[in-house]
Amino acid sequence: GYALGHAATIFQTAPACLFQTIDVSGDGENNDGFAPALAYRHFPLDGVTVNALAIGASVGLDNLVVYFRREVLRGPGAFVEVAADYDDFERAMRRKLEREVASFAIGGR
Repeated sequence: GYALGHAATIFQTAPACLFQTIDVSGDGENNDGFAPALAYRHFPLDGVTVNALAIGASVGLDNLVVYFRREVLRGPGAFVEVAADYDDFERAMRRKLEREVASFAIGGR
Protein backbone atom coordinates (compact mmCIF):
# COMPACT_ATOMS: atom_id res chain seq x y z
CA GLY A 1 0.00 0.00 0.00
CA TYR A 2 2.76 2.45 0.92
CA ALA A 3 4.59 1.83 -2.35
CA LEU A 4 1.41 2.38 -4.38
CA GLY A 5 0.66 5.61 -2.51
CA HIS A 6 4.21 6.84 -2.98
CA ALA A 7 4.11 6.05 -6.70
CA ALA A 8 0.80 7.92 -7.06
CA THR A 9 2.41 10.96 -5.43
CA ILE A 10 5.40 10.77 -7.79
CA PHE A 11 3.10 10.48 -10.82
CA GLN A 12 1.48 13.81 -9.88
CA THR A 13 4.74 15.67 -10.56
CA ALA A 14 6.12 13.43 -13.32
CA PRO A 15 6.10 14.49 -16.97
CA ALA A 16 3.02 13.50 -18.94
CA CYS A 17 3.23 9.97 -20.37
CA LEU A 18 1.06 7.87 -22.63
CA PHE A 19 1.09 5.06 -20.04
CA GLN A 20 1.67 4.95 -16.31
CA THR A 21 2.75 1.60 -14.90
CA ILE A 22 3.79 0.53 -11.42
CA ASP A 23 5.75 -2.69 -10.95
CA VAL A 24 5.44 -4.38 -7.56
CA SER A 25 7.80 -7.22 -6.61
CA GLY A 26 7.56 -9.24 -3.44
CA ASP A 27 8.02 -12.54 -1.68
CA GLY A 28 5.00 -12.26 0.61
CA GLU A 29 1.77 -10.47 1.33
CA ASN A 30 1.62 -6.92 2.67
CA ASN A 31 2.68 -7.00 6.33
CA ASP A 32 3.53 -3.37 7.03
CA GLY A 33 1.46 -0.22 6.66
CA PHE A 34 -1.85 0.03 4.88
CA ALA A 35 -3.22 -2.50 2.41
CA PRO A 36 -3.20 -1.96 -1.37
CA ALA A 37 -7.00 -1.53 -1.29
CA LEU A 38 -6.62 1.62 0.83
CA ALA A 39 -4.06 3.02 -1.60
CA TYR A 40 -6.48 2.45 -4.48
CA ARG A 41 -9.23 4.16 -2.49
CA HIS A 42 -7.27 7.20 -1.33
CA PHE A 43 -4.66 7.97 -3.99
CA PRO A 44 -5.15 9.08 -7.61
CA LEU A 45 -4.41 5.78 -9.36
CA ASP A 46 -7.10 5.84 -12.04
CA GLY A 47 -5.56 4.99 -15.38
CA VAL A 48 -2.46 3.45 -13.76
CA THR A 49 -1.60 -0.17 -14.52
CA VAL A 50 -0.05 -2.21 -11.71
CA ASN A 51 1.86 -5.39 -12.59
CA ALA A 52 3.53 -7.74 -10.13
CA LEU A 53 6.47 -10.10 -9.83
CA ALA A 54 5.90 -12.84 -7.24
CA ILE A 55 9.05 -14.36 -5.75
CA GLY A 56 8.76 -17.83 -4.23
CA ALA A 57 10.39 -17.75 -0.84
CA SER A 58 8.60 -17.24 2.47
CA VAL A 59 5.06 -18.23 1.41
CA GLY A 60 3.67 -20.70 -1.10
CA LEU A 61 4.10 -19.27 -4.58
CA ASP A 62 0.59 -20.27 -5.67
CA ASN A 63 -0.90 -18.41 -2.69
CA LEU A 64 1.23 -15.37 -3.44
CA VAL A 65 0.09 -15.26 -7.06
CA VAL A 66 -3.53 -15.41 -5.89
CA TYR A 67 -2.84 -12.59 -3.42
CA PHE A 68 -1.24 -10.38 -6.09
CA ARG A 69 -4.12 -11.04 -8.51
CA ARG A 70 -6.74 -10.31 -5.86
CA GLU A 71 -5.13 -7.37 -4.05
CA VAL A 72 -2.44 -5.73 -6.18
CA LEU A 73 -3.04 -6.01 -9.95
CA ARG A 74 -4.88 -3.13 -11.55
CA GLY A 75 -5.66 -1.98 -15.04
CA PRO A 76 -6.22 -3.58 -18.42
CA GLY A 77 -3.71 -6.29 -19.23
CA ALA A 78 -2.18 -6.27 -15.73
CA PHE A 79 -0.31 -9.49 -14.97
CA VAL A 80 1.79 -11.40 -12.44
CA GLU A 81 5.17 -12.77 -13.48
CA VAL A 82 6.63 -15.55 -11.31
CA ALA A 83 10.17 -16.14 -10.03
CA ALA A 84 10.59 -19.57 -8.45
CA ASP A 85 13.08 -18.08 -5.95
CA TYR A 86 15.63 -15.27 -5.68
CA ASP A 87 18.02 -17.06 -8.03
CA ASP A 88 15.24 -16.96 -10.67
CA PHE A 89 14.56 -13.22 -10.16
CA GLU A 90 16.72 -11.99 -13.05
CA ARG A 91 15.00 -14.28 -15.57
CA ALA A 92 11.55 -13.36 -14.28
CA MET A 93 12.30 -9.61 -14.28
CA ARG A 94 13.57 -9.79 -17.85
CA ARG A 95 10.43 -11.67 -18.92
CA LYS A 96 8.19 -9.15 -17.13
CA LEU A 97 9.89 -6.22 -18.84
CA GLU A 98 9.68 -7.94 -22.23
CA ARG A 99 5.95 -8.53 -21.71
CA GLU A 100 5.42 -4.86 -20.84
CA VAL A 101 7.39 -3.59 -23.83
CA ALA A 102 5.81 -6.11 -26.23
CA SER A 103 2.33 -4.88 -25.37
CA PHE A 104 3.35 -1.37 -26.46
CA ALA A 105 4.81 -2.61 -29.75
CA ILE A 106 1.72 -4.66 -30.57
CA GLY A 107 -0.57 -1.80 -29.64
CA GLY A 108 1.48 0.80 -31.53
CA ARG A 109 0.39 2.41 -34.76
